[in-house]
Amino acid sequence: MGHLRQYPLFVLVTMIGAVLMLVPAAHAARNADWFIARVFFQYTLLILAICITFGLAMMNRKARFPGRSQLLTLIYAFGVLPVLLALPLTTLYPSMGVMRAYFEMLSSLTTTGATLFDDPFLVSESVHLWRALVGWMGGLLTIVTAVAILEPLNIGGFEVQSTLSDTPNKAVPIRSAKDGGIRIARVFRQLAPAYALFTAVLALLLVLAGDRMF
Repeated sequence: MGHLRQYPLFVLVTMIGAVLMLVPAAHAARNADWFIARVFFQYTLLILAICITFGLAMMNRKARFPGRSQLLTLIYAFGVLPVLLALPLTTLYPSMGVMRAYFEMLSSLTTTGATLFDDPFLVSESVHLWRALVGWMGGLLTIVTAVAILEPLNIGGFEVQSTLSDTPNKAVPIRSAKDGGIRIARVFRQLAPAYALFTAVLALLLVLAGDRMF
C-alpha cells in the first residue's frame, strides 16, 4: 500500500470514488437488486484497474510546477471525474444518455442539488444513495482542496482575505509535489473526522425529526 502515496493525486481521487461505489453495491445486494449491485461492483473493478495502470505508469513522474499540477487536479475532479462517476447511471438508465448522467453527477459532486430525475420515487434507493455519497465526497473534497491547495496558492478568495487582513497570508507555499501531498494528507486527517461527525449529527437530527433511517 505504500506505493499508493506515489500515485498522482488525480488517480487517488478517482480511486476513492471507485471504492465508494461498493457502498451502493452492498445496499443493492442487501435489497436483492442484483443487477444494480453487479453494475456498481463491476464499475468499481474497472475504474480501479484503470487507476492502478495509470498510477504505476506515472508514479515516478515529478511535476515541474507542483502548485499548477494540483490546481489542474482540482479542475479534473470537478470536470472529468463526474464522467466516471456517471458510468453506473448510463448503464442502469440508458435513456438518460451520457450528458444527462454527467450533469446528474456533476450537480451531486458540486452539492448544488439539481437533478434530472422527473420522478425520484421511480429511481432505486441504491442510486439515491450513490448520489448522496457523491455529494458527501464533493463536500469533503471542496473543503480539503480549499485549505490544502487554494490557500497556499493564495487564490479562490484567500487573496481577498489576505488583502483585507492586517496580517499577510502566512500559508506555506507548495514547493514540491511531495510537500503538496504531505499537506493534503495532513489537512485530510484533520478535517475528515470533524466532517464525518457533523454528517452523523445531522443524520441523527433528521431521524429524530421523523425521516427514515435510510
